[in-house]
Amino acid sequence: MKIFLVSNMYPSGTDPDYGIFVKNFKENFESLHGVSFVESVIKGRTKGLLSKILSYSSLLLSVIKNYLKGNYDIIYIHFISHTAPAFFLPLLFCPNKKPIIVNVHGADVIKYNKGLYKFFNDFLLKKSSFLVAPSNYFKQICINEFPFLPKDSIFVNPSGGIDSLKFSPKFLGKKNYKIVNLGFVSRIEEDKGWKDFIDVIQFLLKKGYKVKAIMAGTGSQVNELNKIIKENNLKQNIDYKGLVNHDKLVEIYQELDLFIFSSNRISESLGLVGLEAMACGIPVIAYDMAGPKTYIINQSNGYLVSPGNSSKIANSVINYLNLNVEDKLEMQRKAILTAKNFDSISVSEKLYEKVKSSIAS
Repeated sequence: MKIFLVSNMYPSGTDPDYGIFVKNFKENFESLHGVSFVESVIKGRTKGLLSKILSYSSLLLSVIKNYLKGNYDIIYIHFISHTAPAFFLPLLFCPNKKPIIVNVHGADVIKYNKGLYKFFNDFLLKKSSFLVAPSNYFKQICINEFPFLPKDSIFVNPSGGIDSLKFSPKFLGKKNYKIVNLGFVSRIEEDKGWKDFIDVIQFLLKKGYKVKAIMAGTGSQVNELNKIIKENNLKQNIDYKGLVNHDKLVEIYQELDLFIFSSNRISESLGLVGLEAMACGIPVIAYDMAGPKTYIINQSNGYLVSPGNSSKIANSVINYLNLNVEDKLEMQRKAILTAKNFDSISVSEKLYEKVKSSIAS
């Protein structure tokens, strides 16, 4: 099988984690199923308007070139709103019978599926074999956004899943909680919840708890983050590591007691970082919304609290600390069991069988 892979997000040498789930999807298909690829992708983040224009122009030309060559069995497209326009003219004037699969991820539907984007998206989806959504939550979003799609044409597959061999526990059953270790891994953007995370730390410190927090990620508000840490004398409590290579995240997760997923984005279609933390035996506290609510069971493998209420996150941290050793250990075990349902090998196999069936049909 040969797949024509299209994505506006793909890792580069300077941006090794950008669109990492697209790369993981590709590498799993190659190593597990012997699939080969022809690619039209944008590698790394574009910086500035001119860079973006050049990158998307290059993507457009690459898509047309590879489409017309036709040396593939399937077209697999990631991030619909950013890639659908490139297929409009080829599909309109040179239609072929190769199956088209579209994998949506979040903002490409929530933020961009309107106006001209929606015209191109609808055009592409009406010619597609099926659509891939990262969670049942996002499947419902897609049903609402694309009502012409039959429900059974939306296949749920969790963004490549997680590597259970890489993300695994260091140890379970910690007995000493004199210092609580909290973690946050995300883009440093307004609606990703980093300010809520800092509110949680300050709440706990005022209550007399000793807190050590690790934050990882970059974004447009890094300067504001550093300013708040400095102005509130939180340097001894918060270790901000900036952008951390995906392969190194396991070292962060393994040092935590709890992972805080405080994003307020409705476009959080799944939330792989939460599942990666769970695979390491770390319960997750998140807002009761979007993707995380599909795998967190309140007071079982983590906690779900009212969206936007950072004090309830902090109180959930306290509730966890007040559990006895056995109850904490049980929650850790349940977190690991939850993550096993998202193992990348199993996820890849299910998607491969679905993709293969589209050729047969």
